[in-house]
Amino acid sequence: MNVDSKVFLKKKFKKHYLSNPVQAPPEVHRREFGFGTLEDKIKYRHKSFSNSRALNDFLRRETPFFVSYSCAYYEFPENQPMESKNWLGAEVVFDLDLEVGFLSSMKMRQVKSECIALTRFLEDDFGLNPREYSVNFSGGKGYHIHVDLEGVRGLNSNQRRQLSDYVTAANLNRESFISCRQSPVGINTSGRKKGRVQGGMVVGPKLGDVGWAGRIYDGTVRLLDSSADELKKLGFTPHVAKKITSEKDKLKKYLDEGNWTAIQNLIYKSGGRDVLALVIENYAVKNMAVPDTDQQVTQDVSRLIRLPDSLHGGTGLSAKAVWDIDSFDPLVDAVVFPDEKVSVSFTRSVPEFDLGGETHGPYKKSSQTALPEYAVVYLLLKNVCDVI
Repeated sequence: MNVDSKVFLKKKFKKHYLSNPVQAPPEVHRREFGFGTLEDKIKYRHKSFSNSRALNDFLRRETPFFVSYSCAYYEFPENQPMESKNWLGAEVVFDLDLEVGFLSSMKMRQVKSECIALTRFLEDDFGLNPREYSVNFSGGKGYHIHVDLEGVRGLNSNQRRQLSDYVTAANLNRESFISCRQSPVGINTSGRKKGRVQGGMVVGPKLGDVGWAGRIYDGTVRLLDSSADELKKLGFTPHVAKKITSEKDKLKKYLDEGNWTAIQNLIYKSGGRDVLALVIENYAVKNMAVPDTDQQVTQDVSRLIRLPDSLHGGTGLSAKAVWDIDSFDPLVDAVVFPDEKVSVSFTRSVPEFDLGGETHGPYKKSSQTALPEYAVVYLLLKNVCDVI
């Protein structure tokens, strides 16, 4: 990027902060801040501000390209080393981040669907209501979800890791969902075929269960509703696939009651496929977990995270607070620069990308064109063109 392009970006960022003050986070005087350049997202840190006005004065004066603040609260946020800050607690933050290359509407819809799935975990599994967590677009490739309640501020790194393990289904243990009730005394089970469930009823996820047990129940219903061809693709023999489709109503009745005896017996009719493990892998985890949650962010009790409503120095988009995730479109709603045309010359070839409700490109190296200012800011920050 040449000098003129760097000056162009600095002027645009400064103009934005002069007319668009950011809202300081709660208890701003107890937060550590970090700031970045075009080269480093966090070039320097250990900065604090007494109030919102001091923070905004700094942004207007210094115009950093990245603004981050601590999820933690400290007694002395400017102190170094970290131990001398006196940690007082921290928000729990879930960071959803998807590698997108150049901005793509399809990829952004994918990460948005994961964000919605994570909010369902917060509400359905952890018992939060929408007022007890906040959702922010990161300004780049995903979303940050903050939980800032007195009851979670004191959680240590291991406890926070357990939360991220839960939503990502990391180390989900199938044995936790299955137990065996012994047959009443006097019932002879010795004549049953070897390999079948013996000695009682296998009990597992059932209708009305919550959490992962409920998700496994839902996944099993989907399995039983599959066509014979779909079942064969999952590894069932043609004979067993046909039997499942013909007896699915009976199997669903057993499933609703939590009676997994008949369902588990399918293991031995399907060449050794473990039905529960199959459901967890192909239905529950694949369709209901939130795999792109960055576990390192959640368990880090001193993490610096993007400040809401600040500009992202990799895209020029605003890290907006999101009030209605269903209707939010980051590639439109987070655009802050105008659509006035600016001429550029490409220093690298650029594929198609989506921004501002339009698809732009592709562009060849050394070609020249005029683009909306918001697209030019984005491409300059990607270091693929220069202003002319």
